[in-house]
Amino acid sequence: MKLGDVTAFAARKFPDRVAVSFGDEVLTYRALDERSNRLANALAGGVIAPGDRVAVLMENRLEYLECYYGIPSAGAGLAHLNYRLHPRELIHIINDCGPSALIVEGVFSDTVDEILPHCPTLQHVIGIGAVAAADLDYEELLAGASPEPADHGVREEDLAWLLYTSGTTGQPKGAMLSHRNLLASAQNWMIDVVHDRGSVGYVAAPLFHVTGYCTIGYFLRGATILLRRVHDPEDFMRACEEHGVTGTIGIPTMIVDLLAHPRIDDYDLSSLREFLYGGSAIPAEILRRAMQRFPDATFSQGSGMTELGGNVLCLDAATHRRVIEEGRTDLLQATGRPMALTSARLVDDDMNDVPVGEVGELVLRADQVSYGYWNNPEATAEANAGGWFHTGDLFREDAEGYLSIVDRKKDMIISGGENVYSRQVEDVLHQHPDVAQAAVVGVTHPRWGEAVCAVIVAVPGTELTEAAIVEHTRGHLAGYKKPQRVVFVNALPRGASGKILKRELRATLEERRLFAPAAS
Repeated sequence: MKLGDVTAFAARKFPDRVAVSFGDEVLTYRALDERSNRLANALAGGVIAPGDRVAVLMENRLEYLECYYGIPSAGAGLAHLNYRLHPRELIHIINDCGPSALIVEGVFSDTVDEILPHCPTLQHVIGIGAVAAADLDYEELLAGASPEPADHGVREEDLAWLLYTSGTTGQPKGAMLSHRNLLASAQNWMIDVVHDRGSVGYVAAPLFHVTGYCTIGYFLRGATILLRRVHDPEDFMRACEEHGVTGTIGIPTMIVDLLAHPRIDDYDLSSLREFLYGGSAIPAEILRRAMQRFPDATFSQGSGMTELGGNVLCLDAATHRRVIEEGRTDLLQATGRPMALTSARLVDDDMNDVPVGEVGELVLRADQVSYGYWNNPEATAEANAGGWFHTGDLFREDAEGYLSIVDRKKDMIISGGENVYSRQVEDVLHQHPDVAQAAVVGVTHPRWGEAVCAVIVAVPGTELTEAAIVEHTRGHLAGYKKPQRVVFVNALPRGASGKILKRELRATLEERRLFAPAAS
């Protein structure tokens, strides 16, 4: 089965049902399938060659979902570009994966003007709306192509999506996900998180994230997606009342914002039946309030990573009920249990299983695991040493089979559902002439889960300020990667080998309570 089969199957079973609604625009399942076929046929008809990559730079919109299926069906890999990245970061990614075409919406026209001279592999720019550098128009391209499916020689094991994620060095790596990977991930999700055929999902998570794989599961079940560019709690409540939203996917912050909204009682929210969140744990008090406000809804937490094509661990609805009914708030410290189609182990450095209660690295086997990193055989071999995928995350398993994360080998910060790799931020900080030493860690934030905190040792005799550091990073990093706090110290804590003791640094910063607790 391939990605193009998803829209084809759904179009046959639910042709006139609304697949996705975006503002005043809607696509039925028949229209989604036909437009995805048009895109595939247009690309394969001379715009690209088999095996090429096609990059996409746009915010959430209907065309992005057409690209989800149309680009892989053309025999190309969809290279997702995070529009929040700095142009320098985009240039690096584009030159790494070498796409022959870029599909971009008008709002990023200036960005394309800036990056295009530095991206020699781009032979075509396909514009949605007014894009000055575009040599092809998206709608004209589709209008001239057939809406019928065509065999472009695509195989299940071919590259479908290419998503970039950073590693321990902070350099972006392209995780390659095949058609088989993505469909296996969607099946795993559908088994552990149940959706009925009449469900209406509110999706505001950015489609350039691997989180977008959940839309495949929605489409396989004939659900309707209400797509938004960003999450807005009042828009969500209005959508519940007007469209009967049954559930949403996001981060705990969305639930926090919903409960705190002054107009929450002004809308009919009785249609809500499920909340699926990820990115960080939900505070017990927030869960209690949410379950009281939505007694008929279920709450589930999913956990995964880009290389896994989605989630592999699930803290299911039954566990969330136990938290409230049995007072087991400790269960919320767990990340979850392995999902149905996932084999998981906790191992030591020699790949020996560790006993229950002891810390080990989480390694996995599943059909959804990425088959490697683009143009990086060394990283691919390292990640799959011993025949298991190494997550780089340290976990502990309890007697009930719940896995709880202890630390991250990759030293990653998760802020508002976005991954921030400290090494990348540190490299930028060290470019400032007045920074002698720098360490970046994540500290607890009541809304975003974690916040980026930079700890700086300034060059003696200089008068470095927090504002100067933040301004310096502005020219190099995406906004969510910039430090939200800068702390100046005389020396960084180091071990006997000279390595910075980040765990000690985090503990010291947590004691200082740099961020106020969330309002109740």
